[in-house]
Amino acid sequence: HEQRISNDNDLIGIHHVIRAAALLKRDPEQSLEWYQLAEQTLPETTYNWQGALALGRGFAYMETGDLLHAEHSFAAAVAPSRTCGNLYAAMYAIYNLGRAQMAQGALQRSQATFEYALELARREPQPMQQLVSWAYLGLSEVEYERNNLTSATQHVINAITIGKRRENRE
Repeated sequence: HEQRISNDNDLIGIHHVIRAAALLKRDPEQSLEWYQLAEQTLPETTYNWQGALALGRGFAYMETGDLLHAEHSFAAAVAPSRTCGNLYAAMYAIYNLGRAQMAQGALQRSQATFEYALELARREPQPMQQLVSWAYLGLSEVEYERNNLTSATQHVINAITIGKRRENRE
């Protein structure tokens, strides 16, 4: 999907997203205010920016400890990122969605999220090795929390093996 900046409001919305991201670690509450402004001005059809807005807002909520809103924001980042073809951002959102779910103790939902990430990455014409590796890392964390250490170890080994294959190609 080609995205065009069509008016000053588009630029204002983009500015708000960038400003919010710049404030994320230093002042997550203020960052959330800027993301709110961005949401009010950024057109829905600027998918890449909508994905960036939702992903960033998820991180800001994580910084404030609001895991439920973080979960919703990460989930909201997936569709616009996929729509504009930014699979990397979509997978990063899915990975962090699974981590937010895990932090809330929702291990079954988290596992399903990481398995969805694996499925999504494998469907790509050229599997996105780094993204597959993230999914395995997420699954290892879920298994570790369940005290299934053998399974957790196997997922970590898978993640490292895939990561090394990627490294050797570069």
